[in-house]
Amino acid sequence: MIYTYRCPNCGHEEYSTERGDRLRPGRQGVCHGCGQSDKPFHRVFGFSYREPMQPHFNNAVGRYVSSESDFGDELKRASETASATTGIEHDYKPLEWGDKDAFGATNEGIHESNISRERQGAPLLPDIG
Repeated sequence: MIYTYRCPNCGHEEYSTERGDRLRPGRQGVCHGCGQSDKPFHRVFGFSYREPMQPHFNNAVGRYVSSESDFGDELKRASETASATTGIEHDYKPLEWGDKDAFGATNEGIHESNISRERQGAPLLPDIG
């Protein structure tokens, strides 16, 4: 996983494999853009490379799947079956652990989102780092 951090002073960006909502500036403790050292950088983005899906037994659909397409087809079939059984429309979709919108996280961060969700009685978000 690679994370992008931005200096709150000048906007200079640095990249790191270290996760955290705030990271101390630069390797020497100062921003390489403006030289400030008193404010932590803020994480603005992270991404990771994912290998193609390997054939495996998937508990969500109850059978072996061999590709993303096969998994999508099985989720659609499971949605149709659940809709017919319950009379309530279902639309199962795969979720990516890094997709903050799918889990309801905001730019506030997971911790702050969980505080807000707890007040509302909503399920808490997993720590996806």
